[in-house]
Amino acid sequence: MAAMASLLLVALPAVAKASSAPTSLLFENDGNWTAHTERPSALLVHTPARRGQAQSICDKYEEQFLRCDDVTPVTLSGTSTAGDASSDGEWPFVCTNSAPLVDRVDTDYSPFPRVNATAGNITFEGLRDYLTFRFAGVPFAQPPIDTRRFKYAAAWDATSPSI
Repeated sequence: MAAMASLLLVALPAVAKASSAPTSLLFENDGNWTAHTERPSALLVHTPARRGQAQSICDKYEEQFLRCDDVTPVTLSGTSTAGDASSDGEWPFVCTNSAPLVDRVDTDYSPFPRVNATAGNITFEGLRDYLTFRFAGVPFAQPPIDTRRFKYAAAWDATSPSI
């Protein structure tokens, strides 16, 4: 992972099985999309955790924890936290990403790892491939049933049980 010159961060809150850690995908992006499957890819877990917790969260993704001992963490203001890097402090962390690449529109998605995203009281199941999290059936409006039939669309309410 240290060789990545430029990264594309695809941020979509996702939850792996029992974990509630918001996660994004990282992959090397040099603009050559014909070779993107040969570039490194990883899961970036935003929720800070200690090493043991990080390994446990990576295990829930069925991935390996990537140690970053040779990286010097910095704060958002740019100051070095190198003194803390060797400690077992809590940090965002990276896991491997072994999910296959979706390279066809009509394919069998059953072997792909599943991810969940929750909005209000509804959890949407999606899948993780090499480059993205994919979700289908996410509503953009309340369903046009009962009193909403033949009316303009009403904004989707995540707390409403009727989808």
